[in-house]
Amino acid sequence: MQMNTLKSVESLSASDMRRSAYDCFLCSVGYESRARFFAEKKLRKARRCVAVGFTNKKVLFYEDNFAWYEAAGFEVLEPTNEEFSSLAEQLLREAGDASSSLRICLDVSSVTRVRLAIWIDLIRALARERPVQVDFVYSAARYSDPPRVLGPNRAVGPLPGFAGWSNPGIPLTVVVGVGYEYNKALGAVRYLDPEETWAFIPTGHSRRYARTIDRANAHLWEMISEDNRIYYHVLRPLDCLAMLESFVCGVLRSKKVTLLPFGPKSFALCCLLVACIHNDVPVWRVSSGQDTEPTDRVANGRVVGLRTTFSPTQSG
Repeated sequence: MQMNTLKSVESLSASDMRRSAYDCFLCSVGYESRARFFAEKKLRKARRCVAVGFTNKKVLFYEDNFAWYEAAGFEVLEPTNEEFSSLAEQLLREAGDASSSLRICLDVSSVTRVRLAIWIDLIRALARERPVQVDFVYSAARYSDPPRVLGPNRAVGPLPGFAGWSNPGIPLTVVVGVGYEYNKALGAVRYLDPEETWAFIPTGHSRRYARTIDRANAHLWEMISEDNRIYYHVLRPLDCLAMLESFVCGVLRSKKVTLLPFGPKSFALCCLLVACIHNDVPVWRVSSGQDTEPTDRVANGRVVGLRTTFSPTQSG
């Protein structure tokens, strides 16, 4: 059984981001131009700075980002998907002094949901041995048109380390975060066939983005009434986390819950943190794999974050 090692979460201010020093600063080398936005703005106060790339989809801004991270003095690594988990564990265990608490900054802006789940699962496992403070930062993006090509859902199932527990016979409620990928959330909901579905919908962006979300999810709205739609602000992740955790806590009194983290990456982070609190709640991945057309996401200049503390569970 995975013990709950997540002890506290608070909002991370801009001044916190500027002043904080870390044992390890972790970024992703992605194909989005925003992949290095925070690293460019942040005065790197870290003993070790690592940018982790990929072995596929080296398109759009990937090579530019790779070159920038190298020139900025980061260690740039390109593990395969199969190698990533062991590499991430090694990086965490090598960070800082093993006899003291660990301070990490993790930029989630361009990390995949699978890799984000692996990072968090490894962090909470390490926290059984010593306290770990993790600052999760997210660079919000300007509006851009959704991908023109979306393949069928090829990978469907729990994210690594977040399978939850099986509760056969208990009614299922699905919480789906919506984005603007056409009918993607709808296909996932139909696959799980829940008794009840709730949608978490991002706000705080342009009207154009809001209209695109509505068009992309028109068929989903036929299944979900207005009463089952919860709105959160993309630049207030702590508020989103609080709403999501409160909702899940209430539903678990009589039903089981599965989280589907579509939409902004900050919502995926909130889903995974809620699952750290409620270990029986699974977080599912639904992906088109290599069939989705890569699209650029340009940073809009706003960076938000959450400061989390993971620490060993005290036996009573």
